[in-house]
Amino acid sequence: MRIIYFTFEFLEPIFSGNGTVSRLQVFELIKQGHELLVVCAQEQATKKLPIFSEKLSIVAIPVHSQKNLGFSSDYHSYCMGILANQSTINNFDPDCILVVDWHCSEALQKLNWITNIPLIYQFFRCFSRAPEFFDSDQDFQIIYEFEKKIAQMATVCIFLSKDAAYWASSHFKVPTQVVYPPILPNFIENATVHPRSRKILSLANSRQKKVEFIVICRLSPEKEVERVINLCRFFTFSFHLNIYGEPVDLEYASKLRRYVSDYNLDFNITFQGRKNPQELIVALNQSDVYLHPSSYEPFGLTIMEAALCRCLVVLDDTPRIGAGDLLIHKESCLKLNLNKPEQSATVLTKFLSDPKLLSECSNNAYQKSLNLSVEKNIRALIQIFEPLL
Repeated sequence: MRIIYFTFEFLEPIFSGNGTVSRLQVFELIKQGHELLVVCAQEQATKKLPIFSEKLSIVAIPVHSQKNLGFSSDYHSYCMGILANQSTINNFDPDCILVVDWHCSEALQKLNWITNIPLIYQFFRCFSRAPEFFDSDQDFQIIYEFEKKIAQMATVCIFLSKDAAYWASSHFKVPTQVVYPPILPNFIENATVHPRSRKILSLANSRQKKVEFIVICRLSPEKEVERVINLCRFFTFSFHLNIYGEPVDLEYASKLRRYVSDYNLDFNITFQGRKNPQELIVALNQSDVYLHPSSYEPFGLTIMEAALCRCLVVLDDTPRIGAGDLLIHKESCLKLNLNKPEQSATVLTKFLSDPKLLSECSNNAYQKSLNLSVEKNIRALIQIFEPLL
């Protein structure tokens, strides 16, 4: 099968994210015998290609930056590059098209021939579901229209959670499917080679030891890390929280540090910065509880990576967190209303006091995480688009 794969990001699979999942999908499709033309931004297009890359062609489009995937991303350059390479794209003569997110929307609307080919639109992140993270209503409306138009062009739209699929079917009036993303194979391998050596610390038998909490996310406003810091104010037991993540928004990162100081939590909370996957696996294995701070996450692969390392996973109780499809409250995770930190701290304290429940919960989440392989992800994709050919 010949497939054109449009993705703004195409990253070396080191850290979880949209661009790394794109790359994993492309490589797995090639391994299964398909031929692909990838149309992506130039910066990371040709790093460490696999030995079977003779079945992979790349149109690498120069852009100013790939640091931001939202409204301030350089999607204009990406779209102009697509249109400037129409002949290469047309001549590939694809059987189907896979599209990741909205960045190519402007260009695809001008490629009239693609309406005759099955187009699978993967919403790795549905920006229209989180208007609160836009700087203005105008910015939000522009992205909303981009997502809506490309969704309505698509033969089928794929989402990372049932709640997101339901939202899109009601707002965009389009057919939807759900395919869960894969955990990076090297993360699974390293977590297996270096398994957890300690049990989750229960308050029932802590003997004055600290409960070790961990947060892993970039430090930017949409991650809402302040909600976890606020939660820590109401803990009545001994604890420590390590926050791992690159401070991509320096002003926001400084504000978080001020919160920590203002709440007199300097000895309880440490900002560890960005670490490599091996270091994160070690950190997760040394932690008891993974706290996910944000109220919106298209899926949240880091959540399932924490589950793979047998941490107790704590999520916000909103349905807008994709991994919440797989993790059930008090069976394989704990879901709290992080906007009510004092109440949440009480519930968490009670949960941490039950060793049997902690063990069962972390084991159930671990079993769920084992199902998120790239092979299963591609198998689900192929089952969707093969009948459309």
